[in-house]
Amino acid sequence: MQKFLYPIIYVIIFTIMQVLATVAFLIAELIKNPNLLEPFYASGGKESELLRAIDPNAFSWSIIISGIMTVAIIALLQKKEKTNAMNLHVANWRTGLMAMAGAVLCIFSMNIASEFANLPDNMEELHIDFATSPIGLLSMALIGPIVEEYVFRESILGHMLRKNVSAWTAIIISALIFGIIHANPAQIPAATGIGVVLGIIYYKTGNITIPCIIHIANNSIAAWGLYEMGPESKNYSLVEAIGGHNIACIYMIISLVCGIGLLYYFWKHYPQTRP
Repeated sequence: MQKFLYPIIYVIIFTIMQVLATVAFLIAELIKNPNLLEPFYASGGKESELLRAIDPNAFSWSIIISGIMTVAIIALLQKKEKTNAMNLHVANWRTGLMAMAGAVLCIFSMNIASEFANLPDNMEELHIDFATSPIGLLSMALIGPIVEEYVFRESILGHMLRKNVSAWTAIIISALIFGIIHANPAQIPAATGIGVVLGIIYYKTGNITIPCIIHIANNSIAAWGLYEMGPESKNYSLVEAIGGHNIACIYMIISLVCGIGLLYYFWKHYPQTRP
């Protein structure tokens, strides 16, 4: 149980910091405009409408501030653990490129599968609001990915690996936590899958440099798409853009097989580095 104590604490810290920052900014917004909660009440108490009551800029700042606070607190808690978290010299870039290519193909496949699943997206409007703000784009595309990689890969997964939890057990547990913490049905399956992919890469490289690059690229593409399309993004279909259900299914299978193949090559040839 001791092997999993700190990962549990890190998840609690991450959650509490996000809640505290969001509540603080929500209270500040309500002081300025008490009528902001009317859409929340009209929706029957939907959480997404409550969050949308906060100005996108303010909400983005709450995410950035809570992320910085989370990283600072966790860094203090694990200061005795020797890690290579952001050591650029540790990464073997030639083989690492295989991991990046494999991750991109796997994520592309997961995005198609997520659309096939057609799960409810409770955060769609909120994400569109974020994309209207420069600071929102910054929080989605850069700050969020770095904070999440530090928390979920370096701190949660890394701690378990350093405490000799078996690699696949640690990777799967951290990926499940990463998926569930998104608390949005449409995101949970893909986020869990991405957590597995990034966990594999972290395990082999021993630091979060390559996972951060992949995570930032993935979020940046999504954020830019929301920025360019705005509310019209709700009508966008990746499956239709590819050419329909049958063609998308072929692309999904080919991308997944090629992605797994590249990750397998990476797993076999990348020199193991201690997390």
